[in-house]
Amino acid sequence: MQTPGLMPLALSAGFGGIFVIALWLLPAELAGQRRAGRGAASIYLQALGSVPEFAAARSWRVQQAQLTGCDDLLAGPTAKIADTQAMQRVAEACLKRADQVLRSSPTAAIAHLIRAQALVLLGRPDEAEVAFLLAQKTAPYEGWLAARRLRFVLLNSGLGLPLSGATAPDPEIDLALRVDVMTVLQTNGYLPLLVQIYQRQPERRAWLLATVEQAPIARKRAFLALLRGALRGAPIGESG
Repeated sequence: MQTPGLMPLALSAGFGGIFVIALWLLPAELAGQRRAGRGAASIYLQALGSVPEFAAARSWRVQQAQLTGCDDLLAGPTAKIADTQAMQRVAEACLKRADQVLRSSPTAAIAHLIRAQALVLLGRPDEAEVAFLLAQKTAPYEGWLAARRLRFVLLNSGLGLPLSGATAPDPEIDLALRVDVMTVLQTNGYLPLLVQIYQRQPERRAWLLATVEQAPIARKRAFLALLRGALRGAPIGESG
């Protein structure tokens, strides 16, 4: 998935293999751009032997590519079958890079999201919740970031939130997720994500539908039309 406008949320697995050590700005930028297309599988294979390193790029464009690549590495399909130690090493590398970016850009929402994902994988859930809330507060209405946050929490069970049952989630996190659902609802291209959540997370259906119910009627109808089509077996995106 690329930044605003495109949404292969569950399919993207490759941006972000910018893993070289650079001493000077120009070599770092060039190294980062050359290796940006490296696949997730090769990165996890590398991580079997050592903790990967990101290029020390200073341009926001390259930093954003690194961080969105981390998001796809940590939330993509390869992560689900990766060796545990390799996963932890990739998480450590992504956490380190996010921390570096935040030193100069403390409001970089994607960096806060990467911190949340990495901290969950490293067994630090309380810190992860703080990072997630910062990710939402620093960019509450950007659709591509809202979609990535929902993928992390609702499709990949990030934070382990009990969105149904006797135990209620933290009210602040619950509100943040509802805002993200409403943001994603505004763009047709992101509606398939909500359908995926409905289909793959039965225990969260009531929560999702209750949230969607608060949307303007036109957006609610657009989502329900897509959902009905999916439930009839039509490919997502074809409804009527």
